[in-house]
Amino acid sequence: MEKKYIKLIVALAGVLTVVLAAFFFFRPSGFTGYYEGEDDFGNNYSLSVKDDEVTLLNDGEISTHKGEYNDIDNSNKKYLLVDDKHIKLDMGENLDGSDTYTMFLSDKNSGDTSQVILKKVSKKDSMIGSN
Repeated sequence: MEKKYIKLIVALAGVLTVVLAAFFFFRPSGFTGYYEGEDDFGNNYSLSVKDDEVTLLNDGEISTHKGEYNDIDNSNKKYLLVDDKHIKLDMGENLDGSDTYTMFLSDKNSGDTSQVILKKVSKKDSMIGSN
């Protein structure tokens, strides 16, 4: 009888290991997709978010950022932080039910900071996705 329980425990541990590995290594990013928005000065921003990088279109210039990349998705909200040698991008889901996101973008070279309200869009409706 004891062998039976040991086999059951080993089998359950194996199944649990596979499930946890799938959850941690194969889960899609909470932010994967395309976003459009503008800041308080009317400057347009377009973002493409992939699992390990952010591509930003601003003022006709495209830049890709891969530095420290943290995509946090919990039961309360989604939050994205991208920090490399050129920019720091903080983006969070607004909790007011408006399906919008607020992004703070800091240019480390110039010291400029912008606050941008973004909306998720399809690839074909995105300035950066249609290029």
